[in-house]
Amino acid sequence: MIPALHPVKNDPQLLQIRFMLQQFENTIAPEWVQRPIAWNNHDKKSYFKSILMNRTEGSFVFVDLAASIDAMEKHNCTGDRAYPIFQGLLSHADWLTLDGNNRFTFISELINNDYKIPKGTYQVVIKDCVIEFGVGSKQTFDDLPAMVKKIILERICVAVTYTQVTYESLAEIFLNLNSGCPLNRQEKRNAFLTDYSEYFRNLRKELAPLLMRVVGSKYKTRLAGDEWLVNAVYYSMINEDCMGGVSQGKLDTFYRSDINDVDTEMITVQFLQLQDVLAGMDDKFMNKGMVYNYFWALRNGLPIERLPQFVERHFECYNDKGLTNDQGDTFKWACGGMGDKNNHLKIPVMRELMASLV
Repeated sequence: MIPALHPVKNDPQLLQIRFMLQQFENTIAPEWVQRPIAWNNHDKKSYFKSILMNRTEGSFVFVDLAASIDAMEKHNCTGDRAYPIFQGLLSHADWLTLDGNNRFTFISELINNDYKIPKGTYQVVIKDCVIEFGVGSKQTFDDLPAMVKKIILERICVAVTYTQVTYESLAEIFLNLNSGCPLNRQEKRNAFLTDYSEYFRNLRKELAPLLMRVVGSKYKTRLAGDEWLVNAVYYSMINEDCMGGVSQGKLDTFYRSDINDVDTEMITVQFLQLQDVLAGMDDKFMNKGMVYNYFWALRNGLPIERLPQFVERHFECYNDKGLTNDQGDTFKWACGGMGDKNNHLKIPVMRELMASLV
């Protein structure tokens, strides 16, 4: 069956960097359809050098919000989930970025002097010649030699614009665009059109302090923080009555399940409680496996006021080399994973810990 509204795009445009920035300046890249900014200093420097050497690859893909709204109205598709979202975005943007968000953001920062170019010697291709030039400390685009600035502004890039899309096709296009640069499993789950996708994105924002300590300062990169949260929630539902392990396939299925089957409000409250209690505790209690277990205990009956005692006792068990299963695997080893064998060892130990604190 042919859909009432199928994706439509214009032919690719070959644009100089200066003109691409002008044309698509007013763009937005919501996390529900695009990966968060994830480039580090190394990525930025590498891309800067690629521009200089005229070796950049990949197109920039945008959705024309006004044209897409008109298309939905023309085809009587105003009931599509994208229609009110696009209308809301149109109040402060003309375009939606589907691919190239990191690249476009970097180029904008570079040309607007928001990027401090690392000090060093660089090479630039001018026609058929390679020329070297130096960059001093804390220099920006305006400090570059005039010829180099001209070359950068005139580098050619490819821009593609979609003028007709639906909410569902946005995710499909995004996944297809990244088929050559594979998304990790969490990035794919983030593109699922489900309530859990939105829930975990919002949860990540509320739990930034916790994720900073558990996952690290780059918890947004490749959605590492989101994945930690998903693992924690799914793991917390494993107990003696439904023993098993956590796998990527199970997490995919979980993302597509009915969010009303789980008390997400209580999950959020317990995560926030966990964040508050751990904020005042030593970093030695804060590796990923340990904190998974703390959240498991809260979800499985541990009163929040008992959590500090549980953390202390848990640390003792973690370092007890004599606490093993019949195969000689230690509790510390079990805390390093969430497979079926790991959970069969961890969960009984945590039950005993919880019972000793009553």
